[in-house]
Amino acid sequence: MFDHPSTSGLWRFIDRISRPWVLAVLMAVYLVFPLFLFPHAAGGSNSMPLDLMFAYSPEQAYAQLASFGEQGRVNYARTTVAVDLAYPVVYTLLFAVWLCLLLRGRNRYCSYLSMLPFAIFVFDIIENAGILLLLANYPREIYWLALATSVATTIKWLIVAPVVLLTLGLSLWRGIQFLNSRAPLGVP
Repeated sequence: MFDHPSTSGLWRFIDRISRPWVLAVLMAVYLVFPLFLFPHAAGGSNSMPLDLMFAYSPEQAYAQLASFGEQGRVNYARTTVAVDLAYPVVYTLLFAVWLCLLLRGRNRYCSYLSMLPFAIFVFDIIENAGILLLLANYPREIYWLALATSVATTIKWLIVAPVVLLTLGLSLWRGIQFLNSRAPLGVP
């Protein structure tokens, strides 16, 4: 039914760029977002952005947007366009490369797992588009759009959790394998 990922151009691209130094660069670029870009992009608003919530009703979405105030909504839209559209590209490549490196040489079906971050990407982009549309139409309340945006947000987080757990779990497992393969100190 499905072709092996190695026949897909996307998988070949990820496999080709999956090198430890690429992973290190992606990790460094990823850290720029939460450490520098997101804190300064909020524009002083203490309200939680919709994309960081797990789920929300249309009423909660519009209450959050109202709590931002006019300048906060402008800042949120700017952040979504300027920062939050690049962020999914970075973390998708980060986790795809990381998983590809961890799963390289394993069962051929494991290759599918390195494509999971692209599912997060799709729902994050849908979510960002929904948020931008909610902001562009504010104060007009479009309940179906708020609900659809919340569904995209929830699906995104439901995929993020297993991808992060899988990546960290496999990293730990590979680390233990590496340590076990080394001879104990003082033993010839």
